[in-house]
Amino acid sequence: MFERYADDAVCHCVTERLARELKQALEIRFDQCGLKLHPEKTKVVYCKDSRRKGEYPQIEFDFLGYCFRPRLAIDPKGQHFTSFIPGVSAKSMLKMRERIRTWRLGDHALLNLEDIRRFINPILKGWWQYYGRFYKSAMFRLFKYLDERLAAYLRRKYRNLFGHKGQSLRKLNEIAKTHPSWLIHWKIYGRAMVG
Repeated sequence: MFERYADDAVCHCVTERLARELKQALEIRFDQCGLKLHPEKTKVVYCKDSRRKGEYPQIEFDFLGYCFRPRLAIDPKGQHFTSFIPGVSAKSMLKMRERIRTWRLGDHALLNLEDIRRFINPILKGWWQYYGRFYKSAMFRLFKYLDERLAAYLRRKYRNLFGHKGQSLRKLNEIAKTHPSWLIHWKIYGRAMVG
């Protein structure tokens, strides 16, 4: 099996031997075309899970903003097992956190929460539609970080919350429970990720 997007590709092989042979054949063909495979991105990865229990130095890879690796899963009967599935990558998570940081929510005390919501919710929806497609719980940390930034905004906006982190987190959760449809993650979880 073979998946490609632009100049990135993932090739699935049944055995390590076949994977190494394919990698060598690709190196030869690329060399004939005056090209080279990316030395850090090109690697053989073992898709370790509950059925494939072998040991191998590489058991994860990033592709299109996702990290494919062994993750805890639950079957329909409630039994835990390990599955090799995608979730938002650490690099993608860092980029989203950096984007949230650039919003400087704490500096916008003159705006009301509705204005902030109108600005950030379309961005959050886009992230959720892309990265929340697989292993949704991996997005929890990002939403928690955003809610902490929103609580900082509340502390700057309301004098009675200034210097009271716990109270601002609880206030944000009250707002989320009263208006769960305001932000995509409030709608999904029925609450803020803090407080």
